[in-house]
Amino acid sequence: MQLRYDEDFIEAAAFLCTSGRRKGVPALQITRFHREREKLYGTLDPDERNTAFFNLHLDWFREWGLEKLLTDLLKEFPLLSEKLSVLAVRKTRGKKDDEGAELYVNDVGRCSAILALRPEAFERDAALRDYVRHEFTHLSDMLDPAFGYVPTLDLPGLNGAQQRLARERYRLLGAITLDGRPAAAGHTPTAAHEQHAAAFARGYSFWPEDRQATTFESLWHNAAPSHAEFLALIA
Repeated sequence: MQLRYDEDFIEAAAFLCTSGRRKGVPALQITRFHREREKLYGTLDPDERNTAFFNLHLDWFREWGLEKLLTDLLKEFPLLSEKLSVLAVRKTRGKKDDEGAELYVNDVGRCSAILALRPEAFERDAALRDYVRHEFTHLSDMLDPAFGYVPTLDLPGLNGAQQRLARERYRLLGAITLDGRPAAAGHTPTAAHEQHAAAFARGYSFWPEDRQATTFESLWHNAAPSHAEFLALIA
């Protein structure tokens, strides 16, 4: 698997390190970064200059340990390295719902993924790890044949409103299992057990409370959820 970066992303991450917002970056390194970067403005050819800036930012992205945060997390998800041809990391476009991971499959079945991150996430390593671990879990589910992921839900016999409700429930169930597994491994989920339990109770308010509680706990503690299980619960 190739790990690729968008130029805007690594440039913004590098400048975050030089701004003092990331702890532990030595002042001498910041001075050296700016000195090396300033020299590149003397490159006359614009394409060569852009390439030189990209390589400089990438070198410092690695020097400051930012890439290692991502590669260490990838080791927890061997299916990503096995199934993906490319994992590209890009900068978010400023929209709240733009952050996250997306899977792409071409006509011959070759898989690639994009992980959109805010460069500001490198201000807090622990929170970044929790979030990226959540997104990698999601990608791993989509790539795992045992999960049985399909890109579109097949919901015959339902009208438009019913289909929208079913999709909302599917996302709810997925969110519960995506946070339950990291929590079981001792990591911090993106949303707490209580938050997910309350959301599930709202989504399944037509069920008796004991059934709500039992089903929610089975989802939260499910180490290997599947698409088929979700379909049975949203029908």
